[in-house]
Amino acid sequence: MRRLTLAVLVGLAGCTLTACGTSHPSTRANPTATVRPSPSPSCPEAGGTRITFGADHAHGPLYGSGTSGVVLVNQSDRDWCGWFPLPSAIGDERHPTRRYLGFDTARDGTVADVAHAVAELRRRGVTHVVLVGASAGARDALVAATRITPRVDAVVALSPERRAYVLAAAPKLRVPVLVASAATDTWVPAADARAIAAAVPAEYRHEVVVPGSRHGIDLATYDAPAAGRTAITAFLTRYAPAR
Repeated sequence: MRRLTLAVLVGLAGCTLTACGTSHPSTRANPTATVRPSPSPSCPEAGGTRITFGADHAHGPLYGSGTSGVVLVNQSDRDWCGWFPLPSAIGDERHPTRRYLGFDTARDGTVADVAHAVAELRRRGVTHVVLVGASAGARDALVAATRITPRVDAVVALSPERRAYVLAAAPKLRVPVLVASAATDTWVPAADARAIAAAVPAEYRHEVVVPGSRHGIDLATYDAPAAGRTAITAFLTRYAPAR
């Protein structure tokens, strides 16, 4: 077993998602988000209300309550439904006191959709926003966080894909970033995730490497390695406080 890097837990005492695309985001809110019926019964745990938002008409479920929000940016082989074991993993599934917005994009995934999702949450009264992305979604979340204004509160990047433009964006980040990866991930090597983490300014950098080969969203489910779940829970507790 590799040594776990748990820098995220230092300083978090007392404490805690499509894919491709690099277009420039807009931070304009959509004043008339379209309300649709609740999500498909195939994903009943999502709950909430299906909405459409942003200039590209991304759509997905919004559920939960409160003034803290989490934008879920999924990986390329999943849709928004794959994220919804996350609230269970962090103990926020029965009476969620954060707002969760997952979405499928209109253009195979763009950084812009992340910004539109943030703007939609803010339009609805959310004051603290954390981006949580997986794999390709993690790279989009990292890049988006360098462009969105006002800035989001933090980013959780699960198995972020290494790309030159992501490595170029990482030093520009000015919000806390948690990079999580698995030691024997065969899709995105842990070394790639560590390279991205190393490019984040030290004062904002948090990292956890867990044993095994889980990738992306699977690092944030109820049965994921405890060290990763603990780190994610502590990060969200600090930067998207339940209220």
